[in-house]
Amino acid sequence: MQTIVVGIDSEAPSQTALDWVIERTALVPARVRLVTVLGERPFNTRRAERDMRDAEARLRHARPGLVVEPRLVDGTGISEVLADEARDADLLVVGHHRGRIVLSALAGALPAQVAAHASCPVVVVPHDWLRRFGKVVVGITPDGSSDAALEFAAAEAQALGRSLDIVQVTVAEDHPGSSIAIGAPDGAAERPPHMVHAVEVAREGRPGLAVRTFTVAGDPDHILRAHGREAAMVVVGSHGRGAVDAVMRGARAYTFMNWSAAPICVVPADWHVPKEEATAV
Repeated sequence: MQTIVVGIDSEAPSQTALDWVIERTALVPARVRLVTVLGERPFNTRRAERDMRDAEARLRHARPGLVVEPRLVDGTGISEVLADEARDADLLVVGHHRGRIVLSALAGALPAQVAAHASCPVVVVPHDWLRRFGKVVVGITPDGSSDAALEFAAAEAQALGRSLDIVQVTVAEDHPGSSIAIGAPDGAAERPPHMVHAVEVAREGRPGLAVRTFTVAGDPDHILRAHGREAAMVVVGSHGRGAVDAVMRGARAYTFMNWSAAPICVVPADWHVPKEEATAV
């Protein structure tokens, strides 16, 4: 059973993050830890306690029998505290208000900072998220830095009953940023060796998983935006020194997160599928 940590505050995006967790726990068994960080900025403790009670009640009503642990934590450095609270978790989930940098601690630019500090995958749910039944998309690089992201995306696609699209973006030096199309899927005979290996990794222990690969030249932001338009989730990797790795090298993490109407999952480079989960799939 997974452990999911959810960042909670009084703003709408954290409620949407909770909606996402409610949907996910219908498919993947989990215990949920609700965390509000008290510190750094003026807090109405009574309101925080009320918001926490409301969040807990919503979860228990939607998923009777779900194990829910509410936590109000004193601390400074919200991203660091949330990451610490999730050190034994399988997922850390936070809300994000697209297009508004300053709305609340959890809904502004902070999600990128949380992703940079966390040792587990971080799911950033946009405030206007709507449930989608599309594919899982993962951006990869041929140097192996996105192997953990690929591993996570394949496990997630299997668990959710979705297909997987593996996307490698090569920067078009002559026309950077020109491509906004998803491109055509690679033919099986056309895949470069590292893409053949990526498909093998994704399907290991998951023989029924539907996988496509795309090798597209252009701007990573634009191309992943196109691929993620109807996706259930977009997955990228992290080196822990910024929210995205070479898939989005040179781009600000907040800008990357801001375009997506689909949840974005940032996976640390040293993350691995837990053994029990790997054997289950």
